[in-house]
Amino acid sequence: DNACPQQARLVDLFVNMRFSCSVALAILALVQLAVTTSAGEVPVVTIHGRSYTADDIESGKVKIAKGSFIVGVEDGGKSKLLAAMKQDLSWSPKFRYSESLPMFAGILDQSQILWLLKRSDVKYVEADSEVHALEEPMPHTVVFP
Repeated sequence: DNACPQQARLVDLFVNMRFSCSVALAILALVQLAVTTSAGEVPVVTIHGRSYTADDIESGKVKIAKGSFIVGVEDGGKSKLLAAMKQDLSWSPKFRYSESLPMFAGILDQSQILWLLKRSDVKYVEADSEVHALEEPMPHTVVFP
């Protein structure tokens, strides 16, 4: 199972950093999601259990409010992606995490999320807080409390 080495590293990290159980479980779930995403899949932003693509954002189907997100990246690609974000978007993460964890977190707006979803080195973008969305027939508006 591909998840085992990553999960073992995370368990060690959690023990050493004394993460709360809920934080540890959330991070493990995100790592499992990243591991089970097959190569070549289109990255999505997941908000309150619903996933949206770049096409959904560009078509106006969903409008995403600025908020806290976790971004999963290809193994070994975090530094390159963060350098591109700094250069292209003047953006830096709030939480970079260790180099062994292929993820980072920070405050992102819709245009930054769209930029990320168009990159091949991004596996997923996940809302890092509870969100709400207005359902169809209106376009989705995701609001962070």
